[in-house]
Amino acid sequence: MLGTLLVAGSVAADTNLLANGDFASSAMASGWTCFSIFGSHAWTADDAGALPASGSIELSASAFGEQGGWNQGLEVCDSACFAVRPGAAYSFGGQSRLVAVAGGAGSSFALHFSCGVYAQSGCSGSPTWLPAPVMSTASDWTAPALLEGALPTDAVSGSCQIQAIADGENGSGTGHFDNLFFMTDIIFANGYD
Repeated sequence: MLGTLLVAGSVAADTNLLANGDFASSAMASGWTCFSIFGSHAWTADDAGALPASGSIELSASAFGEQGGWNQGLEVCDSACFAVRPGAAYSFGGQSRLVAVAGGAGSSFALHFSCGVYAQSGCSGSPTWLPAPVMSTASDWTAPALLEGALPTDAVSGSCQIQAIADGENGSGTGHFDNLFFMTDIIFANGYD
């Protein structure tokens, strides 16, 4: 049965969402582990009209390149690890929007949402990255991006990641993510449905 992945500790109103994937309060941003290379993350209560007062996670990145040089700014946030069934059907996606982009010639800024699966439990080892949906290149919220497929036959755990990446000389940008989901077979304590 294709259904919702149950992640321990998930209290999302829409159970399709990743644990804390709807970012409806600032506490939900703490459900993601983030690290920065010239970047930052924050929760914002303003979803700019289309999703009023629902909140979102904001990622920003800046590339502090010198004249003739190059650098990259990167903000990455990882979801909690969850169990999956080998070979199961899946779909995942979410919404995003650009808030601000700046930079000189040759600079760029992009948002990414991707999910990876592991042949070992607990998301240990190297992930096999699933094809990633295209995220927004506009200031309006996108319709949920969606990718579907079948998990590798050795996949037993997975996690998802959001990124803001700035490249080039003095490139920078800020974007928001919300309503992130990963859907696959429902997992119960005694097995799969």
